Amino acid sequence: MISEDDKKKTIFYLNEKQFNEDFLPVYKIANLTPKHIVQFPLMLPFHIPFNEGTCFSVFFDNGDACTLHFTDIIYNNNIMAGVLSDEEQKIKSYKSRVEMTYVACENLSLPVDEDYLNISFDALIDVLNWVVLSYLICEKDVDAHRVTKEMLEFSLFYRVVTLKCWDTYEGLFLLHMDVPFERKKFDKEKEQKVIWYAKVIKEQLNPFILSEEMMLAAKRYLKNGLYKEAVINAQISVETFLSTLLIEFMKKEGVSEVDIQSKLDNIGFISRFKNEFHTRIGGSWNPERTNSEAGKWYISTYLLRNKIAHVGYVPDFKEANDAIYYAIDFKKYVLDKLMQKKKQYMDIVKFFIAEKM
Repeated sequence: MISEDDKKKTIFYLNEKQFNEDFLPVYKIANLTPKHIVQFPLMLPFHIPFNEGTCFSVFFDNGDACTLHFTDIIYNNNIMAGVLSDEEQKIKSYKSRVEMTYVACENLSLPVDEDYLNISFDALIDVLNWVVLSYLICEKDVDAHRVTKEMLEFSLFYRVVTLKCWDTYEGLFLLHMDVPFERKKFDKEKEQKVIWYAKVIKEQLNPFILSEEMMLAAKRYLKNGLYKEAVINAQISVETFLSTLLIEFMKKEGVSEVDIQSKLDNIGFISRFKNEFHTRIGGSWNPERTNSEAGKWYISTYLLRNKIAHVGYVPDFKEANDAIYYAIDFKKYVLDKLMQKKKQYMDIVKFFIAEKM
């Protein structure tokens, strides 16, 4: 076991002696002859209470393997409690550190290219998530969750070790571009706009706020690496937007609240989608036209949301990003059609002109 003093002196736990004594015998049992290892140390956003030094190994179909090594990180969480002074309360907190080791049984040329680093890192994250989800299900610890790149720091150290001579190559591995920065202070005009809009929210003057909030939540989930939640909220945003728009149309047409609610309750979303909007603002509302804005949203957002909700599908970053993109694109398309009828629907258009949502 690595000592507390040694923890402070090294980036990586594994050294040549430990590899030969503790790791290599495990690989030999599986008839593997490792040539190189690729390592990434990372800190999870939560704590799994494994015993110090717990290891978990998996052997891949391609003849390679991986090992995850768990240790605890103990740190002081500073609690400011809203005070202005520099003195804060310190609370001891715990997170898990995982040293992820990809074991390559082929010769690698150093330095390894970025594609190989990405492939090995993704394979390691998949294995890590098996452990995380197992812990989540077995222990019902809701602080734990599936791990994606966007949840981690924007870069990690990595090293590639040639095992025959223990030559090492180290570098930084960029995970994403969400680098911390200081936001520019508001000018007076923007500051007043934010304060003024709080009154709009308080008085419930704009019925489309929830739709916008859901889309911003989708973007936040994507930024934080929660792909399922990103897709679901993007679709909620579209459904809320269209349902609210239909309600406003019917109000203007003099339909009673009882009849409005009856239509929302008794007619499915897709039926309303196909039948209620074309006659009012025109445009293409056939989701089977795959090259249209409606068709792209239907495939990339609506059907993907259904796949997540009904069969437990787990999307990747690109799918979640596309779901948000085509949801926003379709909302813009609907707004363009609405603006073309602004003389007829000025009472509705005003919600989007005033707030520029």
